[in-house]
Amino acid sequence: MSLVSAGILTSEAGLLFVLGANIGSSFIPVYAFRNDDNSKRVALFGNHLLRGVGALELVPFVPYFNNLMIELGGLLGFQLIIFHFVFNFTVAAIGLSLIKTFISWIQAFFPQQLSQASVSPKYLTKDNKFSAYGDFIKYCA
Repeated sequence: MSLVSAGILTSEAGLLFVLGANIGSSFIPVYAFRNDDNSKRVALFGNHLLRGVGALELVPFVPYFNNLMIELGGLLGFQLIIFHFVFNFTVAAIGLSLIKTFISWIQAFFPQQLSQASVSPKYLTKDNKFSAYGDFIKYCA
């Protein structure tokens, strides 16, 4: 954004940088947790999927947004900030409205592996003595 404000990059290149930053920053947690179990990676992959697909879908419309920014006038760096905010807000709104669909798609790629101990019922008996509420939560988990 500062490179666009300084005139080093064009506003069109700045828009592509914003979209690329969204793809890149969503890939880092996916890569960092690649060896963890599937239950932890579902949310990370969903975030990457939404932001990546959203950014790729907007690439053909960069010239349109560039012309819109030029017509609106003002500081191009500030307009890039607004574009970045609106993009992330729109992706979040779409993601929340389609969350059940995305969860089913992602779980098809990352099936949850449940052990028998994690799905067995937990019962409280008179023999169970809990010193604090935290102990009870640890017992149930």
